[in-house]
Amino acid sequence: MPLQLHSLDERIRAFMLSEIALDEERRNLYTSRRFSPVGAAAYPGILKDVVRSGGDADLAQRLRTHACFAETETRQLKDGRISVAKVPVTAPETFAEGEFNRFYLRAICRAAIRGADQGMYRRRCSHEDRGAEWLPAALFLPTPPTRAEDARNDERDTPRPRRCRPRLPVK
Repeated sequence: MPLQLHSLDERIRAFMLSEIALDEERRNLYTSRRFSPVGAAAYPGILKDVVRSGGDADLAQRLRTHACFAETETRQLKDGRISVAKVPVTAPETFAEGEFNRFYLRAICRAAIRGADQGMYRRRCSHEDRGAEWLPAALFLPTPPTRAEDARNDERDTPRPRRCRPRLPVK
């Protein structure tokens, strides 16, 4: 089910596009290890097109229709042997949700850095629905530039310490 990003407006989309451009400039745009060679080449253009006018579900659909994911992947077993497995059918949705949300959060950070009274509403429907959350971005960003850099420098293969945030009432 798609994320419900009620704070996603044209200004936030413009910040998302500038964050994508920054990643491309730094040669740091994340591509899934499950992408096919065609998918890895097509992904940046697909991402930018979807950010201009769509959401995470649109990104997942475009990744699926453009055959961006390989059908199989290799895995190393605990005993050192290599195994070939099918890529999960949910790979496009999982990847799209994570990446779209990451650029959305970076854009929210940029808006907070610029001094906007920016709040954030994010909701993901699931079987165990925890409800909606609307929080002022400042609660996530005690030092906005540092948090924005944290989001930009996300290393997916490196364990990172968890940051705790205060539990707040939902509006």
